[in-house]
Amino acid sequence: MTDRAATSASVIPPRQTRRLIVFGLVASWLVAVLARSPWFESGAGPLARGLLTIGGLLSLAYFATRNYRAARAIADDADGNLDERQLALRNRTYLDAYRVVGAAVVTWSAYLSIAADSSRFWFPSSSYVWTVCFESTLILAIFTPSVLFTWREPDLALGDDA
Repeated sequence: MTDRAATSASVIPPRQTRRLIVFGLVASWLVAVLARSPWFESGAGPLARGLLTIGGLLSLAYFATRNYRAARAIADDADGNLDERQLALRNRTYLDAYRVVGAAVVTWSAYLSIAADSSRFWFPSSSYVWTVCFESTLILAIFTPSVLFTWREPDLALGDDA
């Protein structure tokens, strides 16, 4: 095992931990969004909503940092420092991430163009809903590659010289 591979293997947490990080990232984003929603407004006071929003955003920052650290060992490394399996994983992950983001943007754009002309479909009508739609697209574009890395990377067995 090379020095670089040993360093990368020691930085990457076990798969179960990485998947919990992904779940935490998604859950904290949902808490931050739902705490600001108008539907939550009637049941809680502004202090509770503010604390939930701040807690959701802080946990989002925490899980995003953990997710980035788990994925950067492969995602940000030079091609010469990675073996063939890691290069294939990185290339496949980036391709899949671009496909996911591209499909989401095309689907959302097509839906909005159809919904704008028809009253049968839901169309964002408030600034809050447009903000959530924009933030969701931004979160999807930013975190999809690193989330796919942390989800897909297998655990290295002891003694592997990956």
